[in-house]
Parts: sequence; C-alpha cells; structure tokens
Amino acid sequence: MCASVLTQFGETIPESVSPEAAYNVTVETLRMYGNVFNNEWLRRSGQSDEVLLFTSKLYIAIVKASYLCKAIQTTSYLACKALQLCLRNRLCQFTPHILLKFASLMMRDNNAASMQ
Repeated sequence: MCASVLTQFGETIPESVSPEAAYNVTVETLRMYGNVFNNEWLRRSGQSDEVLLFTSKLYIAIVKASYLCKAIQTTSYLACKALQLCLRNRLCQFTPHILLKFASLMMRDNNAASMQ
C-alpha cells in the first residue's frame, strides 16, 4: 500500500532489491550527502509542502515495515531513497528521523554499503 502511494508521488519502489542495487544506491546517497549537506542546505529549512511531509512519513513507515519482514538490502535501499528525498528538497520535521534510520542501517554489520 505505501509503495503504491509513493509511486504516485514519483518515487520508485522496486518489488525486490539485489545486494548490488542496495550498494549502488547507498554509494549514491553518501555522495549526494557529501555534496549537499552544508550550511546552505541547513538554511533551506522552513515551511515544507504537504507532499514532502506525507512522502517522508510514508518512507518512515515502509522502512520500519521492511526492517521486520524484508531483506536488509531492501531496508537499506528504502532508507537511502528517503534520505535522498530530504537531500533533494529541504529539511522537514521528519528529516532527523530519516537521518537516524539511515545512520543506524549503515552502522549495522553486513550493511548494504559493505556488500559488493
């Protein structure tokens, strides 16, 4: 259900994620984070649109659900996509939660960034 709604908002959610796809999106997210995360991005905070808030909320829900019932590479992939959404747009009330999800997945043993 969440995946179909995210798709309607322009997000891409695959049925399954290979370890290689998870690795690639993790590398892409870390590169994007390095390029975007600076004082200018932090200053872009402010009123977020409803679509960004709703999409962020859905990503948080789908990451939680996938952690319980999907392979770790799927969870890592979804956490990366959620963070990329925040990095492309602006800070919102859900950005800290998304950053924590992403960081916790990247710190796990055998996380997506170490799979190749």
